Amino acid sequence: MTNRRAISLVTVTLSILAASLPAHAFPAGIAAVPLQPERFLNVGEKMVKLKPDPSAPKRPKMTQEEVQQAMDADLKARFDSAAGSSNVTLTAQRAKEASWGFVADHFAEIDGDHDGYIRYDDVATFMAARSPLKKKRADKPVQIVE
Repeated sequence: MTNRRAISLVTVTLSILAASLPAHAFPAGIAAVPLQPERFLNVGEKMVKLKPDPSAPKRPKMTQEEVQQAMDADLKARFDSAAGSSNVTLTAQRAKEASWGFVADHFAEIDGDHDGYIRYDDVATFMAARSPLKKKRADKPVQIVE
């Protein structure tokens, strides 16, 4: 199998797998829209890309704000689920039991005051600091220079 064929096979397989994910695999507020993988026609040794199907569903356009809101809602739901009945605090053990490995692995960094538990705001702050998208902060103090 040539490299092009192998890459095409992997690309098509991953595209089909992503399109077949159930709706609950996506963050709240984001609908699962089956995307049509790129279609190729093998003509001898040449791969020809076919034109996209105009009847295929289009991917919805979302603003950065909408994406951020969906991600925040997903993070809050994940925290509430992991925190269990307390719904306010989360321990390292509960994070491990809830299979939230990232938070369990970084628990010491998230728990800034080292009291053995974290709140949702601690997790949100930790995640926001590592986000490539920076939130606009309205509560930032204004510095007046005279």
